[in-house]
Amino acid sequence: MYKRQVFSYVLLKIIDWTFNVGIVTDRRILDVDYNIIISREVTATTMEDIVDATSSSIGFLPSIFNYGHVTAQTAGTHQGIEFHSVPYPSEVVTIINKLMEQRG
Repeated sequence: MYKRQVFSYVLLKIIDWTFNVGIVTDRRILDVDYNIIISREVTATTMEDIVDATSSSIGFLPSIFNYGHVTAQTAGTHQGIEFHSVPYPSEVVTIINKLMEQRG
């Protein structure tokens, strides 16, 4: 009985990890999140609206395997963008900062 529950949990986590996508271009940042396949949330902002980008790797496994969260803060009432479980989060922040300097 527990095998099905564990298999279902693992399958949903793999699908969740696979279909949640973060895209950084020279003009925009997009975050596409699927919530257990039945809903989708797309967040986008332009590089001009980005104020700050930070990364965090909290815990033992994220520190060893070099993955973590990236947060791009926006000015004003716009929603910030968060990427979860990103490989090499500090490199993503470096790329975002370089693109912010080029655009601004």
